[in-house]
Amino acid sequence: MLSPVLVLSLSLSSASFASHVTGVVLDSTGRAVPRASISVTAADGSSAGSVFTDSDGTFRVPDAPDGCTLRAALAGFEPSTVDCRSDAPVAITLSPAPVAESIVVSATRTEAPSGQIASALTVFDSAEIERRQEPPLADLLRLAPGTTVVRSGAPGSVTSLFVRGGESNYTKVLLDGVPLNEPGGAFNMSNITTENLERVEFVRGANSTIYGSDAMTGVLQLFTLRGRSARPDARVSFEGGSFATARAAAPS
Repeated sequence: MLSPVLVLSLSLSSASFASHVTGVVLDSTGRAVPRASISVTAADGSSAGSVFTDSDGTFRVPDAPDGCTLRAALAGFEPSTVDCRSDAPVAITLSPAPVAESIVVSATRTEAPSGQIASALTVFDSAEIERRQEPPLADLLRLAPGTTVVRSGAPGSVTSLFVRGGESNYTKVLLDGVPLNEPGGAFNMSNITTENLERVEFVRGANSTIYGSDAMTGVLQLFTLRGRSARPDARVSFEGGSFATARAAAPS
């Protein structure tokens, strides 16, 4: 007869082994989806590892914890989450992600879908501006490909925008369609912030046929906030940080 201590040891040892989970990832037509990422999340919300699907869409998760969930994701598809199970293979179906397209006006001076624009284009809408949390406009534009922002000193000093290796006076800057830089002149972006901006359209490439020689390397157009309701509304925010820094804003 086994001693109580030995019985307890065996029960704990058997409970520590997690089950193996296998499955396959398919698209909406039933075809295998290779190289899809499978993230394993434990019951307490912690990450329990990740694997990738093979060329035939199959995957295997060793030592999957009890009560876990699987999340399959791949660029171009909507992520899908299912519960783990060890008694049978798990089948995960990924649906194609909807095509998101922006309507821009800076490239052609008329409203056009971004998919029909031949030039390189970056659009920062209000949701993206809010998510980025970049108060200076120059810091937001650093995220655009082919763009270099140069500041001559501390914050507030002269800040210039260089696009695709061109000079700083080769980019046309507009505010709601009104030019901000003089013909052939550079534009100092040191004091321009993203507050009260609803949208930023940045077209890179020669647009001199539309905007003149000032747009040899690109066009940057800023759109201010517009009222969304018949009733007036306002927002006020205040932020404080280290080194006695603070920022206040009251966008309408």
